[in-house]
Amino acid sequence: MIHTPNNSHPLPIELKEKMALSGKRVAQIEIKPKGDVFHKLWKAKPHHIPNLSPTLVQNCQLHEGEIGTVGCVLYWNYFYEGKDCVAKTRILAIDDEKTLTTYQVVEGDFLKLYKNIYM
Repeated sequence: MIHTPNNSHPLPIELKEKMALSGKRVAQIEIKPKGDVFHKLWKAKPHHIPNLSPTLVQNCQLHEGEIGTVGCVLYWNYFYEGKDCVAKTRILAIDDEKTLTTYQVVEGDFLKLYKNIYM
């Protein structure tokens, strides 16, 4: 039996296998540096991210284009739920005034779980 958070309504295991998730998943992470520092890191130095979080992200390599430009494609190796995973991302937009860099995951393990992923 699977129990709900308040353990008031147990669900049979068979029901769990038929359930599907739908909707948005949003995460919010508190960072201490100003937004411009974080923006510069993700825009122009994404290959430094493994140095900041080596237990989660092992590698970031340029696959296509020029780092810090729209259309740039990066290949990531990361660790998720005990497994080595990969992702290929493309920079869709850069807005320096709003300190915004938008990535789309175009290939990789997360697309087995989610239809579209934008960061």
